[in-house]
Amino acid sequence: MKILEIIPSLQAGGAEVFLVNLCNEMCRHNGVHITLLTFYDSEYSFLRKKLDPSITFAYIPKSRGLDFKLMYSICDFIKDGGYDIAHFHVNAIAYAILPAIKNLCRCYATIHNDAYREASGVHLFIRRFLFKSKKVCPITISHQSDVSFHQLYGNTVPTTVIYNGVPTYNPTSGFSLKQYKATPDTQLFIMTAAVTPVKNELAVALAVKQLVDEGEDIVLVIAGRDADKQYAQQLKDITSQRIHYVGEVTNPVDYMYHGDYFVLASHFEGLPISLLEAVSVGCIPIVTPVGGCADVVDNERNGFIIATQNQQDIYNTLKKVLHFSTQRIAEIREQALSDANRYTISYCANSHLSLFNHINV
Repeated sequence: MKILEIIPSLQAGGAEVFLVNLCNEMCRHNGVHITLLTFYDSEYSFLRKKLDPSITFAYIPKSRGLDFKLMYSICDFIKDGGYDIAHFHVNAIAYAILPAIKNLCRCYATIHNDAYREASGVHLFIRRFLFKSKKVCPITISHQSDVSFHQLYGNTVPTTVIYNGVPTYNPTSGFSLKQYKATPDTQLFIMTAAVTPVKNELAVALAVKQLVDEGEDIVLVIAGRDADKQYAQQLKDITSQRIHYVGEVTNPVDYMYHGDYFVLASHFEGLPISLLEAVSVGCIPIVTPVGGCADVVDNERNGFIIATQNQQDIYNTLKKVLHFSTQRIAEIREQALSDANRYTISYCANSHLSLFNHINV
């Protein structure tokens, strides 16, 4: 089976990380040949460097806006490559229109976020046509993702729900977060996300500052690219010995593995890869109930739910967590590790290949 995976770029985001992991897992199966196509040069992207050597990487440059020439280029690429499957992601979904209309191969599209937030304008118009005409088979990534999809596109459009997955973690030799601990008992809160108002890092940092001022022995470490420069500067302005912003890192799971709690107070999400990575290494999640977060985290069983994105609610939740007994926290951590078995990249890849092999889809 020849599979073409198409995504605009390999900039370090959740969908991009997921796709690289998915490609690396699917290519291990006999008879499966993967090509990953992007619209922006990813030569120096650390994500591209993580691709399995057996995966073909291709690049077709895109012009600004909706590039009609690119639509024809993708058609030629599919025909010349003899692909059985074309699988489109995020804004690349718009470029499925010609391959789908021409029936060049079977076309799929993964909805990586709340359906309402992922598409607007002409992209929404094209998606409505592709999905309602059943020219492209949509894949949703969680129960909440599926609900939002059907609310937007209607209940008559068939979908397949395949939860995101993450690979088995291998600790980086010599890596440690001991330098951030003020005492041996310091509790480490970890955030790994692009620094933007949507991810709400500033509210978390201010809540942590309030707890530190009250004498709590905690430290917050934030790792992520400054996607919003002005917002990132506000965050940098309140860093201290207890609040650290380390910028973008290539090994975010190492931070989770050595941390105590993973915090994600986003205003909206799809099914965050970072959340699945956190539970896979026993870093207890503390999240807002947005998107797939509510599917993964069961409050006080395998993690904690923050009622809203408000700083006061974040503060209240963190304070409550800090006053749970050591034994109870250990039980929650064990439950998170157990539940992580549902979200392996192996299971996710098998589910995709099963779908792709289903000729009558």
